[in-house]
Amino acid sequence: MIINDFNKIKLALEESELLIFDFDGVLADSVEVKTRAFSLLYKSYGKKVVEKVVKHHKNNGGMSRYEKISYYHKKFLKQRIEAKEVTELANCFSKLVKEKVIASSEISGANNFLKFYCNGKKKCTINSATPEKEVQEIIRARCMNIFFLNILGSPSTKVDNLNSLLRIHSLEADKALFFGDAKSDLQAAQEVGVKFIGVGSGILEILSRQKGGYYHINDFSDFVD
Repeated sequence: MIINDFNKIKLALEESELLIFDFDGVLADSVEVKTRAFSLLYKSYGKKVVEKVVKHHKNNGGMSRYEKISYYHKKFLKQRIEAKEVTELANCFSKLVKEKVIASSEISGANNFLKFYCNGKKKCTINSATPEKEVQEIIRARCMNIFFLNILGSPSTKVDNLNSLLRIHSLEADKALFFGDAKSDLQAAQEVGVKFIGVGSGILEILSRQKGGYYHINDFSDFVD
């Protein structure tokens, strides 16, 4: 069941001490930037491969680029790929996306939400599948680092990062709220036991198939005038 009731969502927010955000698709409208980058990365293998790569990428937000590259070579190209080559392709991917992600638009209302809730009102952190150093650099370049006590990324998994954040802030899972836009975000929240808010239209179908109730928002524009 999907819970869209704003008052219930607001209550869950007020009861939480730690707010955890994925980045792409949650705070920054940067998902298509990365879709285009994967298209370019696999363009030389032909249209059919690109279509498979793009479909998988869109359906597996939150999976690290390293995992995706290894999977695409094995599954779609039937090629064995060494760790060194995965790193080289991931570095190419970073060059394609980094500046574009920095320049991407915010998810509507995100910055005002952060200004209101993450300037001492709540503890706020990032849990991203983007390489940790890269997502830290992007957030600094967007002048958003002032809002976050911790900015975590890959190679640690989202589950590991959630557990680390709870440990760092000495909190039980029910005191944390994770904002995500992908199936992997939801699964991480379920495994660790933190509350979850799905952001955007892309996760609606996934939430509709879940047992129990899960919060959903289109964006952050309703929270702060």
